[in-house]
Amino acid sequence: MGTPVVRRTAAAFLATALLGTGLAACSDDADGTASGPPTDLSRAASTPQADTVYPRFGNAGIDARSYQLDVTWDPDERQLTGVETLTFRPTANLKRVVLDFGSGLHVNRAEIDGASVPDDHEDDKLILTARVDKGVDAVLRLEYSGSPAAVDAPTERGTLPYLGWNPASNGEVTSIQQPYGAFTWMAVNDTPSDKAFHDVTLRVPKGWVGISNGALTSRSTAGSQTTTSWHGSAPAAPSAMTVAIGPYASTTAKTASGTPVTTWVHEGDEISAGALTVLPSLVDWLEKQLGPYPFATVGAVVIPGEAGSDTQETLIVPTSADSRSAPALVDQLAHQWWGNEVTPADWHDLWIAEGVPWLVADGDWRVARTDTPWDYITSSWREADGLNRRHSGGPTRFAPTSFGPASVEYGSALMWQNLRAQVGDEEFAKVLKGLPKAFADRSVTRADVLQWVRRQTGVDMTASAAAWLDGATTPKG
Repeated sequence: MGTPVVRRTAAAFLATALLGTGLAACSDDADGTASGPPTDLSRAASTPQADTVYPRFGNAGIDARSYQLDVTWDPDERQLTGVETLTFRPTANLKRVVLDFGSGLHVNRAEIDGASVPDDHEDDKLILTARVDKGVDAVLRLEYSGSPAAVDAPTERGTLPYLGWNPASNGEVTSIQQPYGAFTWMAVNDTPSDKAFHDVTLRVPKGWVGISNGALTSRSTAGSQTTTSWHGSAPAAPSAMTVAIGPYASTTAKTASGTPVTTWVHEGDEISAGALTVLPSLVDWLEKQLGPYPFATVGAVVIPGEAGSDTQETLIVPTSADSRSAPALVDQLAHQWWGNEVTPADWHDLWIAEGVPWLVADGDWRVARTDTPWDYITSSWREADGLNRRHSGGPTRFAPTSFGPASVEYGSALMWQNLRAQVGDEEFAKVLKGLPKAFADRSVTRADVLQWVRRQTGVDMTASAAAWLDGATTPKG
């Protein structure tokens, strides 16, 4: 999970050499990873809460545990047909089940625990009339169809105009959905505080491929249709999911620790394919900084345009040269630990997902590869942070229409670098590696993070965090 726009990393970096393990051409065969949701869904237990930035999305009464989706896309008619099975646990006794569900879709049949239930659709809300009991798992099966409609992105960055299911003029699809947007093509509790397992099957025209998160567990072509099935290895927030549909070709490799790496580019796009050969070596380097890679697979799909997203297990990489550079990919990959393994529970805490990746990519990687002095880096960060705070406020103070201002990266990276100066490199390395593991699969708050840091280092960051994260100006310290 990371700010869903073209990264600023490469513009700030000197050119760096790509260190790479070669990627080999991939056949239509899947990678053999086990598919289907786990029988034990306890890893996906969440404490959903109303988001303070985008309160109209999400439902604190629903704890989604597993989404199973089977989606057919007809690009000529711009029609989506879906079958969804959602296992959820109510956090209260409910008479209605309310989920986010795009206005361009309509329900053909809805069942909860095998019984048909009445449904109503108000704007982007699906309302199912059914009594469900607190703490007792329920299973929703939904048959639906329609024309998904992307929604305007709540950001001032022109690189990302739309969120959600976004068909191009030729019917190819991309889907960036941070801070929201999954609701444009599925029924979902579209909030970062509710992580769940995901299994996605995509049925698309022959010659195209449907790509989603995690491991490709099966791929087949019958008649005029190609079907792919994807399995995410860990619970993910809806904003960390992705879909891409088009004429993609894949290559495969492995990291030094044996994690499979799969990249997808448009057929014939040799520039992107070459740029992504660096991924295995970048993961190897990041494992030294952040600990073992947290998921079962590493993936990336290059999509047209300037906007990307640090989605779980399968990165969305835009075609712009800056975004395909090694430093930008380091930043995206670092979000697998900080942002996806551990996730902010509220969008005002986006800094949890942004500060450390920026620190590692625009700081540690830059120092290691270009010998740029740390003083120069932090000085440039302070200047950029000051400019951004004057425009958008501190990292936690951005307006709902200004999602992901640069201060969430610069300001929070400076805060973490200040902590490193206090505790020393060795102790700080324990924070970088230990905090995501301590909160694996969870969505956390500022209080969770600061309490863990205090237990680990003995440093009470309450006052400094308030200055760095909430202040209108960059602290002097």
